[in-house]
Amino acid sequence: MQFKKFTHPIFNSNSYIIYDSQNCIIVDPTDIASQHIIYFVEKNNLKPICIVNTHGHYDHISGNDILASYFNLEIYIHEEDSKFLSDPSLNLSTYYKEKFVVNSKLRHINENQRFMNFKIIHVPGHTPGSICLKYENMLICGDLIFSDSIGRVDLPLSSEKDMKMSLKKIMNYIDKNTIILPGHGKFFYLENLYRENEILWSFINS
Repeated sequence: MQFKKFTHPIFNSNSYIIYDSQNCIIVDPTDIASQHIIYFVEKNNLKPICIVNTHGHYDHISGNDILASYFNLEIYIHEEDSKFLSDPSLNLSTYYKEKFVVNSKLRHINENQRFMNFKIIHVPGHTPGSICLKYENMLICGDLIFSDSIGRVDLPLSSEKDMKMSLKKIMNYIDKNTIILPGHGKFFYLENLYRENEILWSFINS
């Protein structure tokens, strides 16, 4: 399994195409990334299976309708975050003076479901329905964790208590060979967390 990352120039949020020789899934597409995603998919003769949102914030969902319409895809999101897609105050688009809602067909995903052999892991905290996707040595973690920090817990419906539990939970899925693909910033490994992420360890142990 391979990945291609596209980073939004303003939000610094990452969209991903996860693909094998034939099929792909699109994760957290932004509006600006959408045209690049279309080009990459068509250039490589890939068949998109679905769009997956790791959570429902605007900087990770703004390309949903563009790509769902173009490729005739459904949006997969955890049930607890589905309301974010229809509520601009929850998805934070109002912060950017937008009233963004997703109009495409939604499907709910829950823990232990699979896409292209990716396992869904429910990690509430940043949002109630945040998820990670895990396949062999690859972990797509949304805004749960970054190389030098963790996701915010001061946003609507965030939970510091849930975030702490989720961070402890996800450590069971990470070893030294796991490549971690976050919602913002560079990809990283466990050694980076030990070397760079004092915030993570302080938060977990507080």
